[in-house]
Amino acid sequence: VSMYSSEADISFDIPAAVRADLRLTQHTDISVLFSAIQKPPVMGLVAPISPFVTLTLAGEHGAKIELSDLLEPITIQIPISHVDMCLGEMSAYSGKGKCMYWNETIMQYSADGCTTEHSESRKYVTCRCNHLTSFVVENTVKDEEPPSTTTGVATTSTPMPSVTTRSSTTSEMSFTTTGV
Repeated sequence: VSMYSSEADISFDIPAAVRADLRLTQHTDISVLFSAIQKPPVMGLVAPISPFVTLTLAGEHGAKIELSDLLEPITIQIPISHVDMCLGEMSAYSGKGKCMYWNETIMQYSADGCTTEHSESRKYVTCRCNHLTSFVVENTVKDEEPPSTTTGVATTSTPMPSVTTRSSTTSEMSFTTTGV
C-alpha cells in the first residue's frame, strides 16, 4: 500500500510483509489513517524542520491496530522546510535531518526504531521505521554525525498533547487483507 499527498508532499509505503503481519491478517478491512500538521510543536530540545506526520492503521470498528517491532520497515518520505528557522538555526543547518517519532510513553521525540536516508536535493528525508506513530524530522547541526541506525520498540499508551496549528492534511484509505 503506497500513498502520496501532493498537498503535503509526503508519501509512505506499507510493504507486503507488513500487510501479511498476523496483527493485520486477523482483520478483514483495515483503514490507513494519515495526517500532517505543517507547524509541529517544539518539544524538549527538538525543533522539527518538517511537518508532524501521523500514520496509523485501524480495524473494522475504528480501533487502532498497534504495530511495533516490524521485521520490514514502513517507509515515509517527509519534506524538510527551513522557512521558519531563526538565523542561529540557519547558520547551524546542515541541510540534513534526523527522523524522530513522538514516543507517547515518555512524552518526547525519539529516534528508536527509525533510520534516516537523505535525498540528494536535501529537500526531504526518507524515514524507515519499525513501528507506526507520528513522525518529524529534526535539524541536524553542522559537524554532527547523526546515527545511521537506531533500534528499539515504541509503545503507546498516553494521548498526544493538544496542538493548535494553521495547516494540516488528513487522508484515509482502506485495504483488505484477503489474498495478501
